[in-house]
Amino acid sequence: MPTKDEVIEKMYKRFEEGAQRLYKRIKEMPEYNTMGIRVKDIDDWIKRSHLTVKPKFYYKGKFNSFVAPGPKHTYQVDLFNFKYEQTVNFGPGTPTAGIIAVDVFTKETHIVPIKDHKAPSWRDALSAIIAKMGAPKVIMSDQDASVMGNEGSEWFRRHPGIQHTVTRHHASFAERALRMFKYLMYKKIKKDVRPWPEYLSDVLERMNKGRLPIDPDNRVPGDEKTYPRNTTGFTPEEAAKPENWFEAHTNLELKAKHNRKYPVIHVGDHVKVWKQKKALDKENVSDFPDNPVKVKNIIRSLGQTRYIVEGTTIPVLRADLWLHKPGERKDTTPLKGEAYKAPEPYMSWRRVGIRIREHNKAKREEKREEKVAAKDKAKAEKKETRLKTKEMVMAAKGRGAKARAEAAKKYDEELRESLRTRIARLDWRGRPIYR
Repeated sequence: MPTKDEVIEKMYKRFEEGAQRLYKRIKEMPEYNTMGIRVKDIDDWIKRSHLTVKPKFYYKGKFNSFVAPGPKHTYQVDLFNFKYEQTVNFGPGTPTAGIIAVDVFTKETHIVPIKDHKAPSWRDALSAIIAKMGAPKVIMSDQDASVMGNEGSEWFRRHPGIQHTVTRHHASFAERALRMFKYLMYKKIKKDVRPWPEYLSDVLERMNKGRLPIDPDNRVPGDEKTYPRNTTGFTPEEAAKPENWFEAHTNLELKAKHNRKYPVIHVGDHVKVWKQKKALDKENVSDFPDNPVKVKNIIRSLGQTRYIVEGTTIPVLRADLWLHKPGERKDTTPLKGEAYKAPEPYMSWRRVGIRIREHNKAKREEKREEKVAAKDKAKAEKKETRLKTKEMVMAAKGRGAKARAEAAKKYDEELRESLRTRIARLDWRGRPIYR
């Protein structure tokens, strides 16, 4: 006797209709009427069947490749789950999720285990990634609610040198590194079941250095052989060295795809924005819904061009736009975009209170520093005044002593002159007598 899924698949291949119509056809057939097939069963089958759900990487090859200009320029981050033999053997306290970060240029990878999918875990993981790999210029992620929320926005405001770029599709670089990570991790856990963070350092060394960890006591021949990446021609450790940057960038450009040509979009043009299909959408549903919007601004920073369109505050990449109707303009030169300033997200009253307290604390610290600076300045001015007064007193004393010496010298000269000019008188013996 066929199962419910087999019956639904058979009817779908025959008629290719929606859940309601398939349900009516199945109820009309007596051989399937007694199986208890409901509309919910048909909906569940449609959401997970290979006939209705597009493959995960159906868009692969449709877009041009992104090549980072150098190391520590762009990191791509993504969230993943790893539950293989974990909660069953080690209980609910074992971390079953993590955040992976990949340097798009060197393919260097770092993974941080997290206890849940909430925003504080994302914030701590991003800080740990920056501490380990260094601060990049751009962090690219998909539209995860934890990154797009208040905690994530606050973290990026506290790191103004890092620009957050959102991709509407999957994080392809991070997911490719994640497949490699899970392949290596599954091999180790199948051999000896342990919590996966215990194997994390060995797996990351294999991914970043291109070779397995070497045991100095049990070295085997050939264990120092390295396996470079196909895209760069180097292991991530070697690609990070300055002498290999040019060759690694050349290899990336040779393997990159630049087949798709995009018409130039200007400020004021009407465009359609890409939207992901739902699970029950058919082929006649377009990826670009028929609701054109106007381009408000063009942002150019760090070698990327992004677009601000009506109805959204998140910048959109060129691959997500379809030029519907050019706007009115006198020339064909694209207008220069302004620097992008991320809008302030919605904040609860708790978050507003925290921001106000931080602002007041910074103001108090600023006033305290101003008070200390004014006190030091008054002390320096008092010391300078004391030194000037002492110099004036010493100068006055010097002038008085000099005046007294000059007066004594003048008196002495006058005395000598008077003695020489006195008229002499002779006594009875004939000797001179001075007056």
